[in-house]
Amino acid sequence: MLLNDNLGKRSVRSVKWNLVSSAIEVLLIFVKQIILARLLPVATFGIYFGASSVINIVLALSSFGMGGAFLHRSKETDDIQQTAGIHFTLQLIFNIVWTVLMLSGIFIFTDPAEQDYRIALFVITLTTTISQLTVTHRLILVRQVKHQRLAVLRIVRIVSIVITSAVVAIYGFNIYALLVDNILTALMNIIFFIIYHPVWKPRLVWSIQAFKYFINFGARQVAGTWLFDALQRIDKLWIMNFLGDTPLGYYSKAYSFAKFPNEFLGTSMDEVAVGTYAELKYDREGISHAFTRANSVIIRAGFYIVGIMALVAPEFIRIALGIKWMPMLTTFRLLLPFTMFDPIKNTLSSIFIAVGKPEIIVNVRVAQLVVLAIGLFSLGNQFGIEGAAMAIDLMVIIGTFYMLHLARKYVDFSLKKLFAFPALGLFLGLAGGYLVMMLFPDLDVDVFTAMIKSILFTGLYGAVLFIFDRQEILAILKTIRKNF
Repeated sequence: MLLNDNLGKRSVRSVKWNLVSSAIEVLLIFVKQIILARLLPVATFGIYFGASSVINIVLALSSFGMGGAFLHRSKETDDIQQTAGIHFTLQLIFNIVWTVLMLSGIFIFTDPAEQDYRIALFVITLTTTISQLTVTHRLILVRQVKHQRLAVLRIVRIVSIVITSAVVAIYGFNIYALLVDNILTALMNIIFFIIYHPVWKPRLVWSIQAFKYFINFGARQVAGTWLFDALQRIDKLWIMNFLGDTPLGYYSKAYSFAKFPNEFLGTSMDEVAVGTYAELKYDREGISHAFTRANSVIIRAGFYIVGIMALVAPEFIRIALGIKWMPMLTTFRLLLPFTMFDPIKNTLSSIFIAVGKPEIIVNVRVAQLVVLAIGLFSLGNQFGIEGAAMAIDLMVIIGTFYMLHLARKYVDFSLKKLFAFPALGLFLGLAGGYLVMMLFPDLDVDVFTAMIKSILFTGLYGAVLFIFDRQEILAILKTIRKNF
């Protein structure tokens, strides 16, 4: 059985809301990144991303994998109101312990002379603690595959962040211009989930049997969550400790811009996918159909965006960010393969959570962490931030295809159908763009050059999909039209 009509409509409606909000969010984040890149020193970004990486690499301990337990359908979670109360109670306990430990660690282990770094650690810790109080509310909406409120929250949040951070940066409060993101995120979460038409009224529920379910499930998932956080952050920590704040500033900015396709496509699909897959846990045909459609969209759109970004990167940096950011060019281009495969890896993780096998994710991420560690200390030591980017690429590509292999036990899909034609279009589009630049080296007006590259790539990529992949594109459009 394929997606039932009600779930299909909720899924596509949620994707629609998420895509619209993601498009607005990505555009405004893009604007914010450009404004702050021009106003703030490179090293300030290194300090902020270093502190953020420290906090986020241990954040999994504050929730202990209990979000997956909430979303997983079982007899212990059938009553969503009771389940929410139990989750909130446990989340509160773990959050308090985590916060006390983090604040103690900041005062004991950091150098008082590194004032901006300590301020960043302190603010990020406290704002994260506040945001964690609304995790239960967010999970309720995700489980119900109702994402309208989440989408509106994202839009309001990013508008307020862009305006406030720009003002703070203009007045010269460098590190605070970046911390505005964390402060307003915490504030908006409280307003949207608890104060304004509450999604759910927080209450404490005590149930030893339910606690055991959450703890046991979380214990199987927390390692996977921690490994995910480590894989997302360990490269920044390595650069901060071995190369310094300024190289981390270049790397973090390259990473931020390279992540834009993932932020738009991956985030839009991922939360919807978790709830959709969970409802289709016992329907192999339905979950396979949902998986194929979601990843078909991610791959085709992602490969297109990445191709454009790779071609116009030099022009973009000079026009938008300024010449001081040109040292990040090679790193930015090297991070683009990571951008292509990371959202696919995330939807694969959702499959294993939905079918109640989070331990599979742990095994994959352990292998990825080993690959990343080896890559950082070999390639990173030799090539600096470019080597770190290559290590990240190896990690995500190996992990993605390993997870695709393991996922065949639970879903049916064709690698050729998913990847072949988008990959061909990407290759031909990039080759065409670089060939034109080689044949006409005198085209040195950045805006004009970027336009030629983009038009040529779009034409070649679109032609490949139109000629060879028309049926898949039409099937995607049909699914969307049916459920809108």
